[in-house]
Amino acid sequence: MGAGEDNGDPNYWIDQKDLAKSFFDYMSGKHGNKGHVLYELANEPHGVSWSRIKSYSEQIIPIIRANDPEGIILVGTRAWSSLGVGEGSGPDEVISNPISPVLSHNIAYTF
Repeated sequence: MGAGEDNGDPNYWIDQKDLAKSFFDYMSGKHGNKGHVLYELANEPHGVSWSRIKSYSEQIIPIIRANDPEGIILVGTRAWSSLGVGEGSGPDEVISNPISPVLSHNIAYTF
């Protein structure tokens, strides 16, 4: 879900009959007990603001956590996971507006 599509906005999958929610619920339920699974929420999101990526992530993380409380979750950043650098920004937008602390256990931002 992400870079292979023409639409780089991960919210596309939320809007499309909750496909992302169903996907991550199924995958974390099936593989969450294996201890070596990483969940990448969106591969290289682009053409979308950090606030939309964050909104998407904050909808998906609780679904994964329900099945895999300790799993590592990779959160893609703006402009093909460049922390916004690829679109003339930088890491400050993520630093000043991170994923909610309640949801941030075992997450990593991609760059």
